Amino acid sequence: MKGDAIIVDIGELKNFVDLVQSIATTGAIVVGGIWTYFLFIKNRLNYPQIELKIACDQYALDHGKKLIHTTVTLKNTGEVMLYSQFAEIRLRQVLPLPAEVSERISQNYDLLLQDQTRVEWPLIAARQWHWDSGEFEIEPGESDAVHTEFVVDASVTLVQFYFFIKNAKKQNLGWSLAEMHKLESIEGKECAAQK
Repeated sequence: MKGDAIIVDIGELKNFVDLVQSIATTGAIVVGGIWTYFLFIKNRLNYPQIELKIACDQYALDHGKKLIHTTVTLKNTGEVMLYSQFAEIRLRQVLPLPAEVSERISQNYDLLLQDQTRVEWPLIAARQWHWDSGEFEIEPGESDAVHTEFVVDASVTLVQFYFFIKNAKKQNLGWSLAEMHKLESIEGKECAAQK
């Protein structure tokens, strides 16, 4: 049988090529699905990623008071637009120790109540921002800031800021930051964050 030629039916060849193409397409879809799962679902790339910074400046006022101008900078470090309809900042007094906290310390009690992981310092004031849908948004790689002012007694030397911004895409979820800031008695001085 030397020199016999292999005869291939064109119809069979077309069926074989179609089968290979179908297997390759199915494989590409499976690989694409796995890639999407790891990239967007597992790594949460379909949600914004936010960095928060709190800064404040202080100014002496009359009547033994201080004005604290507060700026919260929000940077969207993710690949998805940030939308929000709500943010809140709370200012709490740490030093001088409020009477109820000082009393607990003098009686050798823990500052934390049962089932707490941080001290609930007395609230001085809170501010909220409410935005209509689409009114507050930050593009990926961009930053924005919110500003507010507080008036406190001049005797207050250490405060805690707590900031929360809600993710409009997720019910009751968002990003938060709590920081201690030392207040100096120097006019126009930046409040020092205590790390």
